[in-house]
Amino acid sequence: MEHLMETAVHYVAYTLEFVSVIIVAYSAVKTLIKYLMSKFEFTNKQAKIEFSRALEMALAYILGAEVLKSITAHSKEQLITLGALIIMRAAIALIIHFETEADTKHCEK
Repeated sequence: MEHLMETAVHYVAYTLEFVSVIIVAYSAVKTLIKYLMSKFEFTNKQAKIEFSRALEMALAYILGAEVLKSITAHSKEQLITLGALIIMRAAIALIIHFETEADTKHCEK
């Protein structure tokens, strides 16, 4: 039963990570097309905001995967590594969130 649980957790975690890759790739291509159409005039703050929000969402999926992986950690070293990754990714997500909010408020003016 424990092996089945570990296998299921790994597959779900990998799926969440894959979804985050798809989110980033799709959003990057979409943003690139917008910048290509504007001949790389980086005055379109809305494209930046959309890309930042996609990065936030992708990081949320990755954090979910890391939390699931912590369930199957077998040693203290693995837990410390996963904990450090979770803290680092959460900090990055917060920075992106605050930057996105500031850009959104700036665009509304």
